[in-house]
Amino acid sequence: MSNYLKNHFLLFVIMMDIFIITLAFTKFVYAQDPTTPTVPTVPSVPSVLQEKMLQNLDFIHLTFKYNYAPAEWKKTYAGWDIDEEIKKAKDRVLAKPKLSIKEYQRILRDLFNGTMDYHVGFAFLSTEMASLPFQVMPIDGKFFISYIDRSKLPSSQFPASVGDEIVNFADRPVSEEISRLKKEITNGNDETNLALAALALTSRRGESAPSSIPQGPITIGVKKSGSEKIYNYQLTWSYRAERIDYSCLEKNLKFNSNPITAGYAPLFREIDQQNIDNEGKNILKRMTNKSSMLWMGNRNVENPMQIGATKSYIPDLGTKIWESDTTKNPFYAYIYKNEKNKFIGYVRIPHYMGWSGHVSAFKDIIAKFNTLTDGIVIDQINNPGGSIFYLYGLLSLLSDESMIVPKEREVINAFNVYDAQLTLDFLDKITDESSMQKMIGSDLGGYPINYQFVEGVRDYFRHMIAEYNKGKTLTDANPFFGIDRITANSDTRYTKPILLLINNLDFSGGDFFPAILQDNKRVTILGTRTAGAGGYINGLSYPNIFGLEYFTFTGSHAKRIDNNPIENLGVKPDIEYKITVDDLKSNFQGYAKKINESINNLL
Repeated sequence: MSNYLKNHFLLFVIMMDIFIITLAFTKFVYAQDPTTPTVPTVPSVPSVLQEKMLQNLDFIHLTFKYNYAPAEWKKTYAGWDIDEEIKKAKDRVLAKPKLSIKEYQRILRDLFNGTMDYHVGFAFLSTEMASLPFQVMPIDGKFFISYIDRSKLPSSQFPASVGDEIVNFADRPVSEEISRLKKEITNGNDETNLALAALALTSRRGESAPSSIPQGPITIGVKKSGSEKIYNYQLTWSYRAERIDYSCLEKNLKFNSNPITAGYAPLFREIDQQNIDNEGKNILKRMTNKSSMLWMGNRNVENPMQIGATKSYIPDLGTKIWESDTTKNPFYAYIYKNEKNKFIGYVRIPHYMGWSGHVSAFKDIIAKFNTLTDGIVIDQINNPGGSIFYLYGLLSLLSDESMIVPKEREVINAFNVYDAQLTLDFLDKITDESSMQKMIGSDLGGYPINYQFVEGVRDYFRHMIAEYNKGKTLTDANPFFGIDRITANSDTRYTKPILLLINNLDFSGGDFFPAILQDNKRVTILGTRTAGAGGYINGLSYPNIFGLEYFTFTGSHAKRIDNNPIENLGVKPDIEYKITVDDLKSNFQGYAKKINESINNLL
């Protein structure tokens, strides 16, 4: 079998790893449309810079027009239409003759955010950032301190405590600043947006094109627990200046080069297993969707309030009789004995960005749980998502029956068909289990595969080609990669009750994992509704003069068993539990009590 075809197939698998709160710089083919949107009629003649901005908007317009899978759903759900949104953006460009590049970046920010899609991401090239060493959490319309980095903010300087209320921020009500920040975030799930705005209150990054980034001293008004008195503390922003000067282009732009020529990676590149592993490590380092610009920068995994933290803020649920060695196993897990003498397992899944080694480590934990516990608690709160195959690998260990997965409508174009044809050529060389093991291996990203999987993949690509040949640009709903059911692991399967913890900062894979388990009636879910990012990501980076490093767009639209989409709707818990102020003050003992009550009821 030629290395060319094998490498092509492996590359395709990597590029289709989905549900990423990480950026996937996928290959993109851009075809100019003869019906390019026209510039609105205005009394003045656009400047050279404005013309470049309008051309850039045309490029973004066509990208979304022919590559954005949830477009129909967005129009039905929210009245969003790319033609109208581009016109609004152009009108804003033309309304100000001396529009700066920074101001144009904010127009693009609003355009992307207007999709109400957490998978529509972007980043601008910027070194500017500012932060304060604490975080806040919204509760019942107020904002409370949820974390303080005492290594940077000792009690002698800031005697406030977790659970104290932030009342004023920069000499005005904190609610006003939160409301302003919400307008600069994707207009999606209200609870998710509020939580993201609260995280952004003390962490600002220029790459997300905020209206401004603060620096210097700031006064924080704090109402201590049990008191009505407001204490004012002066802190100083940890500030890093902008070192990219876009104003030189604004002053001197006279050239006529086209700023919208698409750049793309070579169609094929030589890869081997080591490069696959390296790419997986890079994914862990690049949490680069839109929301990550607000809450993933300088990610501190030791901060339990942070998205993707190794350990969450859920306290110990009981007396531990066994605990995982996190120096050898990437999962924090333990077994505890409750007041009814039941043995319960707990395991934290911080994200879905792992490989076969991680699935093997999870398998070891599940095997121990299956022998020693009466039920388990899976903690996936604040989960940014990751790879679909890795997610399937974890799920295969949680049931003794196969589990139905969402079907997806996918954007389709000549590139997909070309890729499909070459992949089918590769699969033609696989004729039995032995040749599959030799050419692909026994798993993809941790999900075990067999020869029947290969047959499913063949059907998947044939379906894609058939849909394209019918003139479609969006496929009918079909199992992604031919996997309509997750096959139970052959030798390790957890068969006892499971309580799954979710919240409004679960994205993408953090939506799909609970959706699959809930649709198959395998778990009881406790928490709040997930964010609702329902598809996989395509990404694009191209030469431009506006500092737009990349933008991403959703390439598929997934639907659950009841035919409702995951996009925007997310996953609702079976048992709702919202964090309280008392939780913050008591190290989440109320939350822990609810978790124990719920798992006991299942037992």
